[in-house]
Amino acid sequence: MLAGHVATGLLVGARSRQVSAGTWILAAVLVDLLVFVFVLAGIERIEFLDGRGAARYFHPLEIGFSHSLAAGVVFGALFALALIAAGHARRTALVAAILVAGHWVLDVISHPPDMPLAPGLTWRVGLGLWTSIPATLAIEGGMWVAALVLFARHAGSSGIARRVLYWAGAALITLVWIGNIAGPPPANPATAPVASLILFALIVAWGYGIARKTS
Repeated sequence: MLAGHVATGLLVGARSRQVSAGTWILAAVLVDLLVFVFVLAGIERIEFLDGRGAARYFHPLEIGFSHSLAAGVVFGALFALALIAAGHARRTALVAAILVAGHWVLDVISHPPDMPLAPGLTWRVGLGLWTSIPATLAIEGGMWVAALVLFARHAGSSGIARRVLYWAGAALITLVWIGNIAGPPPANPATAPVASLILFALIVAWGYGIARKTS
């Protein structure tokens, strides 16, 4: 899931103008940033198989340190503590922690049974929404469209430059997402973790650029 995770950050950001949308998006995609950091560090392992769509070509061998339920809870708590240390309200920190930990729930819905409960456990879960492109377009795509519309209406983006950035970024994320759910595996698996890490970092940066927080 890509668009769905970013959508959760936008949906919270649409109603919470005291905190930048980038912070909410960072919380929503934090473990996707971490998995590629861990892969590059040799802590976790993934491989790419043949087939079209991530449900068929993305094969995680060990992602329990970033993508397990236990890891999500731990990283959510750490993210919340960082926000509190930065002066944010406890309610803000709690919502951010839920976004971080909730990443696992959304991945269970979208992934085939490859989502671990904790590092080292072999039992994995997943409902496999990704395996049906029409269902993914309807459900995850519906979340994405709803988030884009609600954020545009309520977040108060000002100025033509920010509006252009918002919709241009949304269009690019949509194209990447469609390629993710229906396209072929990466042409160069060796550089895929770096490319993915850059992609998620740019999405977070986009979140910080699309609207100012207000006090």
